[in-house]
Amino acid sequence: MWLCRPAGTWCLRERDTFIKDTREHNTFCFYAEQTRDKILAYAVELTGIEKGRVTGNLYELDYQKHYKHVKDVSVTPGDTKLIYENGERTQEAGKRITGDADPNLGKFLNFEEQPKDPAALHGVLLEEKYNQHRLNCGNIKEHIETLSGKGKEKKPSLRAQLAQDKKTVNAAPKKQAAKSKNKGLEV
Repeated sequence: MWLCRPAGTWCLRERDTFIKDTREHNTFCFYAEQTRDKILAYAVELTGIEKGRVTGNLYELDYQKHYKHVKDVSVTPGDTKLIYENGERTQEAGKRITGDADPNLGKFLNFEEQPKDPAALHGVLLEEKYNQHRLNCGNIKEHIETLSGKGKEKKPSLRAQLAQDKKTVNAAPKKQAAKSKNKGLEV
């Protein structure tokens, strides 16, 4: 999943987004729960490599609706798989990951959160893939132009707006000074 926000982007592993309490799940939910940022969200499907370029499909998501969906269907976390250069082992859920080398398995490389019920996660991911493929094919160039505002009337720059305001003020009729009872001028 790819989230675009005003201050950067996130590319989150979809599998982990649907496992509660993972970094990906918490990151995805954070922007709906803790900010008012406008978020553009996409499901990303990698399809291959052509001429050295990664290719794939993007599926535009309604972030607020998808956030509610993620909250509703996410599965309970299970144990954590620790991956080393010479193998892997499982660690109890909730236990701190130190990243230390293992005497038998070597250097620590990575970890992967596991769902408590792998079949439930598999079902969620199959449903996601099915729903994505039912979406209409879009035109990425048109989508980018829409997002960037190309083709719309451009707003004048701040400098141009200030210059126009100055002209408007200078062209306005001057208010006549009125005399007061104490024969002074009132402005």
